Amino acid sequence: MPPPSLIFWFGFVSSAWADPLCDGGGPLPVGASFSTQADAVLQPVNDPAAPAGIDMFGESIAVGDFNGDGLDDVAIGAPFADSSANANVGAVRIWFGELGFSTPCPGTGCASPFVLDGGSKPADLVLFGQTANSQMGTTLAAVGDLNGGADELLVGGVNSAIVVDLDLAVGGSTLDPWVTLVPGGATSRFGGLVGSLRVNNQVVLWSGDLGTGTTSPRVYFYTEAGAG
Repeated sequence: MPPPSLIFWFGFVSSAWADPLCDGGGPLPVGASFSTQADAVLQPVNDPAAPAGIDMFGESIAVGDFNGDGLDDVAIGAPFADSSANANVGAVRIWFGELGFSTPCPGTGCASPFVLDGGSKPADLVLFGQTANSQMGTTLAAVGDLNGGADELLVGGVNSAIVVDLDLAVGGSTLDPWVTLVPGGATSRFGGLVGSLRVNNQVVLWSGDLGTGTTSPRVYFYTEAGAG
């Protein structure tokens, strides 16, 4: 689907964030619709890895310990980002907590937010989708540590949902699937919503299919044993 004509969608999706400033506090990421002063601002405007034009950065947000250092990290999706090879592949940018948010915002009482753009603090990891118009990063969810070491990231796009092991992604530039979720039948908007839950001490991944005017919405669930 084409990007919207308006660009004032920053912060459309938010997520809980324990302590990004590593100062014992716990501010949440806030979107443009909030009137309160932000403690930090994430924007890829000057990021050398950020493509020109509207990439819908901020469409999705997930928080987890993606590098296994015990600190919270933030992943932000940009589903209309272009790679060097294809258009609208989507991208996910990850800022690691210790490196990206250990410096508090300047000014008394955070009067001026600490802006983290490409000029002052590029993302520690930028991963692009691999297929044109796949719009990876439309949805994101931290799903916990599934294989030992660090939290994994569930990434949704156009009729696609994959689990990415960010331990394996360090040094790379693409969203390589560790697990690919496959719908049980015909689907029109699979990957439009993703998440995880724990049932009887077992992690269950899920991906929604939002449906269209002719197809019904549905949700697919995947247990640990059957997800791969």
